[in-house]
Amino acid sequence: AGGAYVPIDRNYPLGRIEHILADAGCCLVLVESETQLELEKCVPTVQVVKEGFYKTESVLAVTSMTESKDLAYVIYTSGTTGQPKGVMISHQNVSHYCDWLLSHEAYQGVRRVDCSSSPAFDFTVSVLLVPLVSGKTVILCEEERKRDASLYVDYLESSAIELIKVTPSYLSALLLSGTQDVLREKLSGIKCLILGGEQANIRDTNVWRAITPGCVVINHYGPTETTVGCISYTINAGEDYVESSIPLGRIASNSEAYVRDMAHKPVPIGVIGELYIGGAGVHEGIYI
Repeated sequence: AGGAYVPIDRNYPLGRIEHILADAGCCLVLVESETQLELEKCVPTVQVVKEGFYKTESVLAVTSMTESKDLAYVIYTSGTTGQPKGVMISHQNVSHYCDWLLSHEAYQGVRRVDCSSSPAFDFTVSVLLVPLVSGKTVILCEEERKRDASLYVDYLESSAIELIKVTPSYLSALLLSGTQDVLREKLSGIKCLILGGEQANIRDTNVWRAITPGCVVINHYGPTETTVGCISYTINAGEDYVESSIPLGRIASNSEAYVRDMAHKPVPIGVIGELYIGGAGVHEGIYI
């Protein structure tokens, strides 16, 4: 419709929500009825999303004047000062990310994708927008189920999920939720596991691969400012990795990454430096 969205976790403190709404200049907030009264105090228009609300809306296509450089969404991160900062992501950024993720053969081969992350976490782009633009089915997991790893495993089995994206710490909890025999039976349908948000743990990934030998495991790296992620690595079974040192992998197409020293000069292989990332996925700036 030509607008940009600002995802907010309903579990955020009210003060943080108020700051984000004011900072982003939001003119409309879509909420469930439980949070309506609190938000009406700090935003001009609150629209309550009710079951079947779309039935009263027009079925005519909305004319959009959106261009590729226009904003698609603004994600708020903690920020170096402690105050949330809005990272502006354009339609061009999102389109580039979708194309890159869909270029992974393992992603192409799945049909049913779990979406269980908070919309305020850009993980959601990988498991909501990308599958929808490629004709896959997205299954939304209830928040209560995700909190309990054993319930989440049951949900993955009953919903015939084929792709999940979780943090390495959540993978650890999932692997502790049952015996390997039980997990092997319930997770046999998973074809692709994407890890992101934290450094991957090779011990857990080895256990996962033993339980789901047919599953492709992808380590996904990139800060919010690069539109979810821009570097990936497929973790190979039996390969000898240094403890806690899984490679970041290869940079996305139309992107570039360099390790440079304090003088901004490239460093030799094995020398510590700072990672610089450029290209089509880099954000449009910080919302000020």
